[in-house]
Amino acid sequence: MIAPVSLNDFASACEGQLFAAENGQDIKLTGLAIDSRSVKAGDLFVAVKGARADGHDFIERARAAGAGAALVQRPIEIDMPAVMARDTEAALASFGRLARDQYQGVVVGITGSAGKTSTKNLLAAILRRAGQVLATDGNQNNELGVPLTLSALDAGTEFAVLEMGAGKPGDIAWLQAIARPTVGVLLNVAGAHLGNFGSLDAIAETKSAIFSNLPASGLAVFEHDAQWAPAWRELAQPARVLTFGMSEQADYYPRNIIFQGFSGSQFTLETPEQSLSSRISLPGRAGVMNAVAAATVAHALGISPSAIVQGLADVSPAPGRGRLYELADQVSLIDDSYNANPEAVRAAIELLASHPGRRYLVLGGMLELGADSDDLHVAVGRYARECGIDELWTVGERAGYAGQNFGGGHRHFADVKSAIACSDGFEANSAVLVKASRGEALDALVAHWVESRSC
Repeated sequence: MIAPVSLNDFASACEGQLFAAENGQDIKLTGLAIDSRSVKAGDLFVAVKGARADGHDFIERARAAGAGAALVQRPIEIDMPAVMARDTEAALASFGRLARDQYQGVVVGITGSAGKTSTKNLLAAILRRAGQVLATDGNQNNELGVPLTLSALDAGTEFAVLEMGAGKPGDIAWLQAIARPTVGVLLNVAGAHLGNFGSLDAIAETKSAIFSNLPASGLAVFEHDAQWAPAWRELAQPARVLTFGMSEQADYYPRNIIFQGFSGSQFTLETPEQSLSSRISLPGRAGVMNAVAAATVAHALGISPSAIVQGLADVSPAPGRGRLYELADQVSLIDDSYNANPEAVRAAIELLASHPGRRYLVLGGMLELGADSDDLHVAVGRYARECGIDELWTVGERAGYAGQNFGGGHRHFADVKSAIACSDGFEANSAVLVKASRGEALDALVAHWVESRSC
């Protein structure tokens, strides 16, 4: 942290009830932790009550690890300073704001229905070639994760790259007010969490909050051909606007793309000033779009062309986001088990269809699609057949609907355990794509196949 946060100031900011140590001295907090195992000396330990564990049960462990104080949601007897707040999320937001207030560098906020983590990783890799970078750890992109990331800002941080996710209306406005990005990036709008929003327009409206209150010296980056682009351009004023996309009308776009299946792509990146020969390990059209978005931000920040090209080449797909494993008999296993919505599944199917061998789609449920969920699953199954996918394996009740219009080659498993127990393997020289929402836990199936090297 750039400078310690006063416990008294934090209690006042979050309108919490302060329980100080016996000597009554103010406590200086130097960090934030929600897991007692990651506590460092001087941290504020936040006792979050989750589905599996209650942080209040681990306060003593946090104190022993050096926590300076605790944030609690209910009265509890502890031998350390504490703040009790009615709303832990609001309290965490207050801590994040206090940390952000101390920072004067570049803050990039990235949102979108898909590609946030990949774009964050690409941009962070580029920026690390120019200075010290703080980036969201994993997918900590929510009301807990953003304040946690901000609390790790220090005097040496030159660039902060924050991923911001939205599961319901208003989420991005909430996170934007905490982080106050100087650069706002909106990658795309698709049917993720559609059941919580009701329409694509509602998703677009929520995500567009990334452009609210950008400083006049700031930057807004979005896809040129998005149907909401005119509204985003107006919302971003008075900040500078740059667009990316496949269209030559965009400020930054790729040409001469050579898709190399699940191994990545080569392309020429066109900037307003020059052409850059680029190579990425992220697969498909989505990988190219994410790379161009990251390059747009980096180029606008004055990063050198060589750093952009080298940074893009440095990044490999993260687990669950298109990572490629080579199994026995030249079977290619693609782990895309972290995220799924109808648009992303169709794009993954198109990529799988480009494989020359036998093609297996192992599909788990697409979550939070609302009343149209069954029909949307049926539609992706039909699309898989139209694209020439040879076998569709569905896992779980939701995904089972995808098999209704697939025809021959469909196998259904009630759950991940049943799929793991299957005894027959994959045909040699085939490709196996595992695609699902994270909550379906198909990563366990991937882990089993990688460990055993077969089905």
